[in-house]
Amino acid sequence: MKTPRQLYRNLCKTFYRGPFYIPEFAILKKMYRSPTLMIMLWLHAFFARYMTMPGRILLISTGLLVPYAMVSLLMPIHIFTFIIINLFLWDIIIGFFLRQDLSIIRKLPYRIAENSIFKVEYKVKNNGSRTIWDIECDFLPLPRGVKLKDDRTPLIESLAPGEEQKAYFKMHISKRGEYIFPSASAGNAFPFGFWRWSNLNHQGKRILVHPSFTKLNTLNLPLSKSYQPEGVLIVGDIGESYDFKGCREYRPGDNPRNLHWGGWARTGEPVVKEFIEEYICRVAVMVDTYIKKSFFPTKKDKKFEAALSLTSAITDFVSDNDYSLDIFSAGSEVYHFKGGGKLNYHENILDILACQQPEYKKSLLTSLPAVLEEKNNLSSVVIILLELTEDNKKLIDLLHQNNLRTKIFIIDPPKKESLPSDNSIQIIQSNILRKGGYKEL
Repeated sequence: MKTPRQLYRNLCKTFYRGPFYIPEFAILKKMYRSPTLMIMLWLHAFFARYMTMPGRILLISTGLLVPYAMVSLLMPIHIFTFIIINLFLWDIIIGFFLRQDLSIIRKLPYRIAENSIFKVEYKVKNNGSRTIWDIECDFLPLPRGVKLKDDRTPLIESLAPGEEQKAYFKMHISKRGEYIFPSASAGNAFPFGFWRWSNLNHQGKRILVHPSFTKLNTLNLPLSKSYQPEGVLIVGDIGESYDFKGCREYRPGDNPRNLHWGGWARTGEPVVKEFIEEYICRVAVMVDTYIKKSFFPTKKDKKFEAALSLTSAITDFVSDNDYSLDIFSAGSEVYHFKGGGKLNYHENILDILACQQPEYKKSLLTSLPAVLEEKNNLSSVVIILLELTEDNKKLIDLLHQNNLRTKIFIIDPPKKESLPSDNSIQIIQSNILRKGGYKEL
């Protein structure tokens, strides 16, 4: 049996964790949580789940009338206030004893492009013994940035006992990022429409919104095939193999499929076939994520989003052409993603770019050591810059000193800025890029 102290601690943890059916409040775990703010959030979640819009308006009106009715008997306003309170209480009591038993399943896409409209499917089943009318779905507050295409929640007019129906709704997300949705909800406001009893599906779901991009028809890169060390090449096709090198004695752990039966018959001992990795094209992409911190949106924020869109387009082209790929970005630590072969790794890259945040302290130069570690295996290095700073110029010079072929894209450089006379540098206009104006780079 738990002691009162343990019960108090558990109650405090539950209070500061926030409402379980709105997981977006979990962001507060990363910062100081004010008791006053948490009370406001709990009230917000409570009203959103249990009270309809007419009920909220009625509650506010009643709250204004009650103090006046308590001090004045000149007008029969206290009778009107008493009637309103009774309607509210009877709505809660009758709805509680006649509350519905519903199950709801919501189907959301896992991954979408920014500024796109997507369809949400709801499956609602009546597990009770009576018909239910006017069922609302998904009335809990949606994540910030998610807008309903129509200004109402999906409505099912009636649902007989044991019946299951589907409802559809369209939503719109304009900005890139990760969006955590609240628990799926279904309920009705029987009998008077002030109070809503509902059922929840606690399996909330997230949507990753990746940068929008236009597929490239061509991408001119200075490519050459390079030898890949063991473990880098990912074989994607059934029956695909490395180049045959020769035979050697069997060692514990070798794949039995590589046994060479003829050699075993000649020597009397197990012999396996040995392979070497192929020579393939391997491209490194270095993304500049450094911008100066600002409380208001700036042109650099637009340049940052354009850089991510360009990265999506380039990695999509590299993936379609079965090149190996390395992505480097500098943050609190250097991030290095590897993908290769004929496996579709572009979706994994889109997931990374969907959650990529700008960096305010580090420059792209900090990722240079990680690139140089792979220099002997790289065919080409693509650099996407937000501006040509002194650190970025130094980065380019060091890459050239290490005999690495480069292709450099600079997003919206200032007109007065003098750029090096290098054929590998290409200027990208963010407004043209976001409209899909670049199909050949």
